[in-house]
Amino acid sequence: MSLFSIKINKLMFRKILLLGILIHFTGLMFLNGQDICVPSETYADSSAGVYPLPYHEVLFPDGGIHDTVCVGSPFEYTFTAVLEDSIAWMGFSFKLNSLEILPNGVLNLPAGLQYGCNPPNCVFQANTMGCLKIYGTATEANDPGLYDLQLRAKIVVANGLISVIDTLPELLVPGSHYYLPVEPATSSHCQTSNLFGQPLTEFLEMKYQPALERISVNVADNQIPWMETEIIDMTGKVLLKQNISYPAQGMNILDVSGLSQGLYFCRTRTPNGYSGLKFVVMK
Repeated sequence: MSLFSIKINKLMFRKILLLGILIHFTGLMFLNGQDICVPSETYADSSAGVYPLPYHEVLFPDGGIHDTVCVGSPFEYTFTAVLEDSIAWMGFSFKLNSLEILPNGVLNLPAGLQYGCNPPNCVFQANTMGCLKIYGTATEANDPGLYDLQLRAKIVVANGLISVIDTLPELLVPGSHYYLPVEPATSSHCQTSNLFGQPLTEFLEMKYQPALERISVNVADNQIPWMETEIIDMTGKVLLKQNISYPAQGMNILDVSGLSQGLYFCRTRTPNGYSGLKFVVMK
């Protein structure tokens, strides 16, 4: 093999190596953008909207974000967008082309958190599903409390003849909110987050009924000898407590009409473990 051939082969090898590196990193960038979140198939057959549905005192009292940001701890939460070929607004139905979350479009986001979409440009086309994920670690610059998240969106309808820029969920469901609770690392909830798991277990169902100003706790297991239910504010202070002795089976009611406006936790403890529920009082 001649010296010229060796030089040519080395040059080709370097080009191939460089091309492989570029393809690898381009692929990683593409995959990372696509995989930042995955739409939940739970909502595949749902009507058009953003899921979970927002909190609304009358329409969706169980809606909203059922999670809490603890300062200094990693956090992530995913919204799923379901789009159809039309959208209902102000009593009319319009042909839908796209819905876009505008740049810096998640308003009132706690410091330290950011967001990304799938598709990466945050433009959701008609007849598709997409998602938006909030993630990061909230810093101590955040004051504890409820952060009323809003999505600054552009909705394009009628093949581009009409475009509306406004905030979700208020635009489509007036009076609705995506409240995101932020708590200090020292709060009782952040220290014992496992006590506030899923609001539904195989033996216990908890539900806030805002119109009746009460919490209902339905126990399906007749072998539970006792149950203790507490209402806790964001500082970790126990405001109300109810003790039920055997048999605890059936519907148990806790009156919360005396609570002022704000976010609260309802924690129920039994010999089998804990379950919990967040709820917002609006007055």
